Amino acid sequence: MENNENNIQNQEKMKAKGMPTPLVIILLIVVLIIGVGGGYLLSINLNQAKTTNNTENNNVIQNKTSKKIDESKPWVYDADYGDGKENKKISPEYSNDIYSTKDKLKVPYININSEYANKLNSEIKKIYDKAYNEFGSATITNGETEINVREIKYETYNKNDILSIILTIYSGVLNGGFNPEYKIYNIDLNTLNNASLFDIGKTTGFQNQDELNIAINTSLLNAKKSLIASENAVINNDLYYIDNNGILNMMVLSISEMSLTNINIVNSTTQTTSNNNSNTEISNYTIAIAEIQKCLKDENWLKENIFIKESEMIGEDANTSDQEISFIVCKSNSKPIIVIETSSINARFIKLDLVTYENNKVTVKRINQGHIYHGGYGIDANKCIVCTSFMHMGENAIMLHSIFDGKISSIGSYKYEENINNEIKYFIKSETENNSYKEVSKDEYTKYKKELNEDQYNFVAINTPLTNQNVDSYIK
Repeated sequence: MENNENNIQNQEKMKAKGMPTPLVIILLIVVLIIGVGGGYLLSINLNQAKTTNNTENNNVIQNKTSKKIDESKPWVYDADYGDGKENKKISPEYSNDIYSTKDKLKVPYININSEYANKLNSEIKKIYDKAYNEFGSATITNGETEINVREIKYETYNKNDILSIILTIYSGVLNGGFNPEYKIYNIDLNTLNNASLFDIGKTTGFQNQDELNIAINTSLLNAKKSLIASENAVINNDLYYIDNNGILNMMVLSISEMSLTNINIVNSTTQTTSNNNSNTEISNYTIAIAEIQKCLKDENWLKENIFIKESEMIGEDANTSDQEISFIVCKSNSKPIIVIETSSINARFIKLDLVTYENNKVTVKRINQGHIYHGGYGIDANKCIVCTSFMHMGENAIMLHSIFDGKISSIGSYKYEENINNEIKYFIKSETENNSYKEVSKDEYTKYKKELNEDQYNFVAINTPLTNQNVDSYIK
């Protein structure tokens, strides 16, 4: 009893002094436990939210720093600048071909997420817009109205983390020639910025700028000696690219002809003799050159192998006195490739022969022959491609041949025939018979020509006279 009374008295004293009772203390402890737990849960939720937000931010950063604008597409693809525009169409007066902006104006879109790529895309779009606006427009020249034709095409190379894009812009008029203009863009796929000439040079084995300059000058000199470039040709330092074989290429401008061709820039100091350039092969190549030079300086050999023979002459007053012989040296790493054109107005005959060195002797192979007034030849010496054109009595034909390792192969051919009633038939090379054609529809003919794409070649005339001095100067 006394203890209970004492407890009651103590509680009353605590109340009087404002002190908390045990019940209040217990309640406070419960509240604190809940508060701490809630605070812990709140902290966990905040951390989770922070982690989630960081993950989302990281995703955004990753998307912004992706090298491609659209990961589902290649580095370069056809731009759609023509979508929604009129497909302009024009046709030459003496041909059933149709030129259209949809087919002729192909420009690239660079799928790279960088300011430099954006700048290039803007420039390319301006080139497209200008060509589109000029396509089909009329120009008056010397009192005659001419219709403007424009064509744009491109090709790409991707090697050693360098993306090279070659843009070719053709300007011309209907029933006239076309003048090409070249633009080349090189992008370092690591930095997404411009790849300089030396940047590409480093990826192909050059150690410094001096070494690269020596190789450029040497390559240009060799191109002149082999007639790939004209004697007054100069390097265009803005037009360079790396091809899919990892070789640096530069465009060469021939001042007299105002034409461009490309040459390979090879670092001779890093070449070894263990592969294609072995000592044995170099020795064989040297022997082949010497033997060919010897034959081409021998008049008796020329009469037997190169001159037009009486049995080939077409003209009634045919003779051998007016035969003209010219040649060109094709680019080849395996063996010398010399193409010789022989023509005679009196004989009314023209022919094209391949001279090379096989089985330890100089050989001559016929590429083509015909009437001097009905045909002609052009050659891309850099790619060893020969173009033969033929036109007679309403028949117009084009034949392409390649020369590889001393072998002549047909790439393709097509023609059309027009009769006196202006009715036209179209033909393309037969797939089953050599040197024959099969008749096709106009659409099939147009598709075949487009796929053959002879515009990719830089055909030139064969016009270097075959003299002893020229043989020594160019065949080396």
